[in-house]
Amino acid sequence: MPELIKALKDAELKQMAVDALGEIGPEAKAAVPALIDALKDSDKEVRERAATALAYIGSAAKSAVPALMAALKDGDRMVRQTAAQALSNLGAEAKAAVPALIEALKDRDYGVRMTAAAALGDIGPDAKPAVAVPAAALKDGDERVRRSAAPALGAIGPDAKAAIPALIAALKDPVPDIRRRAATSLGYMGAEAKGAVGALQELLKDRHDYVRQAAKEAIKLIGRASTGE
Repeated sequence: MPELIKALKDAELKQMAVDALGEIGPEAKAAVPALIDALKDSDKEVRERAATALAYIGSAAKSAVPALMAALKDGDRMVRQTAAQALSNLGAEAKAAVPALIEALKDRDYGVRMTAAAALGDIGPDAKPAVAVPAAALKDGDERVRRSAAPALGAIGPDAKAAIPALIAALKDPVPDIRRRAATSLGYMGAEAKGAVGALQELLKDRHDYVRQAAKEAIKLIGRASTGE
């Protein structure tokens, strides 16, 4: 470990050193400060790999949250995306990054938007202040962003009740998997989503079995929550 950290200062070895630290995973916690420094490297490849390494280290890298938030504004799209992925892997430990992730949902690159939405879902209920933005992302022109936005709202749970109208609208998305994900997320809203039951019942007529199954399960979860079962 000390040799790998030292190698981060060697122009010829630092890329390999960053990759090796990422492969070590959580056991590379001692390298987190050096990897934070690597997020500011002049070489975009090093910055991207540093963010990836921090993602692999996971919750042991929680001290990197401020640096990863800054990396969400990096000039390179892959650095921004891998920074969002690292925050996603940190889960609730990254709750301080919610405002930065909200901004990242407006990024010009679909990959950054998609990963930022997933990160907000992985943060969970602490991402409640972000609800309006993933809800808006359900109308994103790129289906991959919509795919991430729907489950993110479900992961936030009943605290995301303000997004229920957007999720109901998403039940009519032209992409079957997005309809399925929207239905599943409504189920996670519990009793808060009882107003969505009519739209979910319409989805029981969907031509895709897995969409119908998701709608059926969502109706069941909402019903149980509404009756206190």
